[in-house]
Amino acid sequence: MIASLSSIECVTLFVEDLPRAKNFYEEIFAVKPVFEDQNCTVVRLDSLMLNLLKTSEAPTLITPTKVAGRASGARLMFTIRVANVDEVVTA
Repeated sequence: MIASLSSIECVTLFVEDLPRAKNFYEEIFAVKPVFEDQNCTVVRLDSLMLNLLKTSEAPTLITPTKVAGRASGARLMFTIRVANVDEVVTA
């Protein structure tokens, strides 16, 4: 059976200034990180996780696509959990 694609688990935002972005979400949404390292900070907004990822680290996630420049367009990624990605892709 194919998994439902009805919910987004995580949104990854590519950010230039990780400490500044982290501070913004902590202050505006009153959240604390559920995970963080030198390259990212993850906060939970109800059932959605928001991953603030340094732009310099984004290429490892989206290769062969390139990260858009700050003024060029979208700079985020949606993550949807499925039980079997091959099954979903071939359906």
